[in-house]
Amino acid sequence: MTDRTKETYSEILKFLKTKKPNLKPSMLMVDFENAFISTFKEEFPTAVIRGCFFHFTQCVWRKIQNSGLQIKYGQDSEFALQVRLLCSLSFIPPNKVIEAFDELIESEYYIQNEELLESIIMYFEDTWIGRLGRRGRRGAHFNIDLWNCYQSVIDNKPRTNNAVEGWHHAFNGSLGAHHASIWKFIKCLQLEQGLQEAKIEKYMSGELPVKKKKIYEKLDKQLKEVVLNYEHVTVLNYLKGIACNFSF
Repeated sequence: MTDRTKETYSEILKFLKTKKPNLKPSMLMVDFENAFISTFKEEFPTAVIRGCFFHFTQCVWRKIQNSGLQIKYGQDSEFALQVRLLCSLSFIPPNKVIEAFDELIESEYYIQNEELLESIIMYFEDTWIGRLGRRGRRGAHFNIDLWNCYQSVIDNKPRTNNAVEGWHHAFNGSLGAHHASIWKFIKCLQLEQGLQEAKIEKYMSGELPVKKKKIYEKLDKQLKEVVLNYEHVTVLNYLKGIACNFSF
């Protein structure tokens, strides 16, 4: 989609509501696109909106690349770990995130490498935390509740929309072209509908859904163990424990 404006998103969401008047989503997981987020809030004000952790890390990764630090990230394991600590703040209880951020940027590594990390810290503060001024912190580009994953881990809820991204990739593959004809698009949709209806019938007959790959189950388990131990370790050790369970 190239026309990513509030007006376009509003048209799409209003069209969906005309087709399904009783549509009342309780929760939506999104990429970090303000135009869509604000429009969705207007159309579905009671829905809870959560940001995708994968896309959150990709936003930070792009900043690392744009700052010319991609090679250093690949060659310096300590630097790589330390910048991932910023993303690990997503797993701090929301009301403790700012306090943890302050503790992180005042830690020994961040002080000793202040000049190296300056552009990343400024970006992270402006975008995700809120810049500290004379009258307190200004509002961040994205509020903390949007990108925080702490409660999602506790409740065993998804932290990413990668399953949806995977479906998009597979569906695009079945189209076989970036700009397929409307007739091929409709045919692929009909085929996909048939496949999904077959899956529903299998589940209704008692067949269990496909389980997560063991490696992802293991990572989820490790991550939850770290999160459940939050109260019993220092903030920096907690962030390091989280950072060992994901990569850019």
